[in-house]
Formats: sequence, structure tokens, C-alpha cells
Amino acid sequence: MREIKFRAWNEELGMSDIFHVDEGMFECVSPDSVMQFVGLKDKNGKDIFEQDIVKVKIIYYADCSKEEILGTEEITGLVGFEAYAFGITADEWFKPFLYLLDSEIEVIGNLYEKSRAVK
Repeated sequence: MREIKFRAWNEELGMSDIFHVDEGMFECVSPDSVMQFVGLKDKNGKDIFEQDIVKVKIIYYADCSKEEILGTEEITGLVGFEAYAFGITADEWFKPFLYLLDSEIEVIGNLYEKSRAVK
């Protein structure tokens, strides 16, 4: 079971530390700025939250043995929640994380702090 934790953006204070529901810290932020952990880490071990901007290298295999790679594709998108699944929205389409588990995912920023240039 994935850990339930959140972070939030405050215009004056910036990004909050990660906090848990029972810590009662929601009063200092806008409800629209609260981001939930999706239960996965990126290739560098960083937690992935809603509203993160991620770069994904999707690997296409010939079959389930994963011995032969047919090709790769790189996309950049926003992590969100849609149709009862967390995933990445990019170019008007949605790819759920279950589809992306064999991919290389890297957090490159978030909707509030664009810490690195998004290509």
C-alpha cells in the first residue's frame, strides 16, 4: 500500500515540506495548491506528486521478455489524476502510470516552481 502524503504551495513561503494528513497543516495553504504523492519515485529516487512536470522515456519492447527493444519515445507532461488513475497528461492525451512502469521517469519541476527548463 502506498504512503499517503502531501505537499503544498504557498505564495509567501514557497513549497512546503512533505506532510501527512494527521499533521493538520492544511489551514495555511489554498486547497487548490495541495498535491498528493502518487506512490512512485522517479529515476533519481525523488517522490512524484500531482502537478509535477516530468520527462518520460518510454521504452517499447517486442514482447514480454523485454529482450528486444522496438524503439523509445520521450515526452514531457504534467502528473495528474484522471479516470481513477495517476498518470501523465501531455499533448492532450493521458498515459496512466501502470503503462509507464517500464519507462524512465524524471521530475524536472512542478506547476508552481518551474525549477528547470521544460523542453
